[in-house]
Amino acid sequence: MGRVVDMRFPARLTLNNGVMMDRLGFGLYKVPPKEAEALVSTALGEGYRRFDTAAMYHNEVGVGRAIGGAIGDANEANLGTGGSGESVHALTREDVFVTTKVWNDDHGYDATMRWTATPGAVAYRIYWRDTWNNDWEHSQTIGNVTQFTLKNVNIDDFVFGVSAISADGQESMVSAYVSPVRQGTPIKRQQ
Repeated sequence: MGRVVDMRFPARLTLNNGVMMDRLGFGLYKVPPKEAEALVSTALGEGYRRFDTAAMYHNEVGVGRAIGGAIGDANEANLGTGGSGESVHALTREDVFVTTKVWNDDHGYDATMRWTATPGAVAYRIYWRDTWNNDWEHSQTIGNVTQFTLKNVNIDDFVFGVSAISADGQESMVSAYVSPVRQGTPIKRQQ
């Protein structure tokens, strides 16, 4: 027979910044939004301090309300025992970990471009492609403007171009769009 190895792990992990986080968390996948607040309140009362949710679960508001309510309570109802039976002090924000995920379309990266107007243009078409691709993969025709924002398109991940469209529908060659130089932080030299 083999030997038995003790596989117990500590209840909490120490992160690189010294913060302690519970190893065990409470997942909220498929928890209906109307039930999330009550369920998380119950889980907090049972000692859970780590919660996992996501925008696509549609229950983040209930999770936040339950945690906010528990932190806001300064009365005896906020005291209890942790998952391993230790006594728990009044709950603070530092005691709770919430992990959440955003949907790919909601990362918040937008590409805003500006260009000089072309005489005779009635519209413009923006083109973009992945940096490693030689052919334009995407395009969008826009009105007679000299600035446009492509939502959820990171300007650092694509190559962009702009063409002008005349009143009779003729389109100019695509001019490469070069984003303005970003202002850097000046380096201070020691004397």
